Amino acid sequence: MFDELGASRTEKAMQNSEISTLRQTSGAEEKVMSSPELTSMIFAYLKESSNSTVPMVSDQVPTLKVGKWRAFFANLARVNRAFFHASIDILWEVMDTLEPFFELILPCDTLLDRATPAVPLAYWNAISSDEWKRFEVYSSRTKTLILNRKTSPEIDPSWLFYIASSTKRPAQLFPAIKHLVLTSNDTLSLFIAFHVTPQIDRLTVHLDKESKEPDDESSVAFTSSLAENAGKLTSLRLVQPVSWKIIDVVATIPGLKRLSLRVEKHTTSADLSPLNELKSLEALAIEESTFSDAFPSSVGTADAIARESSMDNLTELRVTANCTRQFQVARHLSPKSLRTLKLNVLGDLTGSMAVLPLFILVHAQRNTQLTSLVVTCRKFNITPGSVEDLRGDPRYTIMEPFINALSSLHNLTILSITGASFFSVDIIVQMLRMLRKLPQLQVFRFLPLQMTALEADDLMIPTLGALKQVSRHNPNLRELAIPLDIYVLDDLDLPHGYVSRHGLKKLAIDACIGEETAITTEDSLHMVRYLDRLFPSLETLTEEWRKDTLDWRIWNAIERTLSFCQEIRAQAVNDARLMAS
Repeated sequence: MFDELGASRTEKAMQNSEISTLRQTSGAEEKVMSSPELTSMIFAYLKESSNSTVPMVSDQVPTLKVGKWRAFFANLARVNRAFFHASIDILWEVMDTLEPFFELILPCDTLLDRATPAVPLAYWNAISSDEWKRFEVYSSRTKTLILNRKTSPEIDPSWLFYIASSTKRPAQLFPAIKHLVLTSNDTLSLFIAFHVTPQIDRLTVHLDKESKEPDDESSVAFTSSLAENAGKLTSLRLVQPVSWKIIDVVATIPGLKRLSLRVEKHTTSADLSPLNELKSLEALAIEESTFSDAFPSSVGTADAIARESSMDNLTELRVTANCTRQFQVARHLSPKSLRTLKLNVLGDLTGSMAVLPLFILVHAQRNTQLTSLVVTCRKFNITPGSVEDLRGDPRYTIMEPFINALSSLHNLTILSITGASFFSVDIIVQMLRMLRKLPQLQVFRFLPLQMTALEADDLMIPTLGALKQVSRHNPNLRELAIPLDIYVLDDLDLPHGYVSRHGLKKLAIDACIGEETAITTEDSLHMVRYLDRLFPSLETLTEEWRKDTLDWRIWNAIERTLSFCQEIRAQAVNDARLMAS
């Protein structure tokens, strides 16, 4: 396994006389090859081109692509002194194993073959000052450390106490570390995690199944250490475990600016409320991995809107959860300083979709300086029976407060609500009417679904004529996605001499096109003339649709015709300029 990491070949060759045996270069090449500054620049470039690490993705624990790239740099390390130092900066910058540190650099006891480390690790020959210095040569290069059970050697507790109390070891085992990923509560991983706490500024905790404990003892102890010692920590992601006690402790970590939590269905609003004490927090992400099918016990909005907040620096909030949890977060955590709000709404077996306008209302009325509001709903299967008792309740059926709250967001540049369902069947008409009050808007996507399959829930779909108001009142709009009826074309006339300089680039019209409702060539040309006069800069009508579907084929034909008209117009303008000159 150690060979896979690409470090063993270099280590074995240099274990006794690392630098003295390096090959020498001469002449002009030597001046270049021996320059630490130049070799560091070259190796930094090679590192990027080798794509040495998997990018950090919010929902994944980062891993290393071990193998060829490490062997390549390990070979370069043997060229000369400058190459050695430049290459180990690359080789050891991101590490997902503790094995080379505690099995090889610190020579542990071995089995009779003198090659296989003893398990658990032991150091009967003790660790000398020179071995600790050698340890520091490599560990001082590590900036990101990923601790996991498979590559964290088992160590006898007595020898771990020996390492911890050694007067010969460096004060900081990993002095350059900035980013720590903890996926295991094994003894050595926890020791290192506790040890580097004062140095790190980014931390991810995602413990494996083997780390599960009845009361999350190690996790609570570790987060308690963070609260006391992590003075540089600014970014924290907790995936597993996340108990009420851990949240309680996290809320006391000073200086935390970015926090991501994955909560369980038994996490209550009272469990989340302590997060309000994080006064330095700038970005908060809450994800619910499992959720109950309970409808919100209370849906009052007045108290939620009036609630005071101490999170004055929180500008970004992302929540992935069902509607019940979404309402809970809006009611107890929404600050008054948001600029970006992204809600991924997951489906459940209740009629909780009915409260969606309410939690958006709470966020909007509390955060009037919002510039981006994105709501995406998925995995909903709403049966008529699950919402029958809600139909007569004005809290869920009257959309005026919801519409008014959105229309007051005058700084909004992005408004996207897709996959949501509303009891009000004229919700699309209401949203288009509201749109004229948001002149700064650059992106507007509103693609709702009807609440249930009942005919009474069929949405009213405006005609293409509604785009006239968009062209007049939303001059900054660059992207628009909306359901429209493209089969009613008798209201597409524009005043004689009407000229638009609107800059809309992307238009997606959800027209519920079916095989039995084909569009004639004459109707297509009529739409092309109309769209071209309203939006002369329009570039695409097909981006919303999967290629070769019926919708894509129809809109692709219209888009190509529209593009042809634009080319003819541009050529005419160019010819007129040439004649005038």
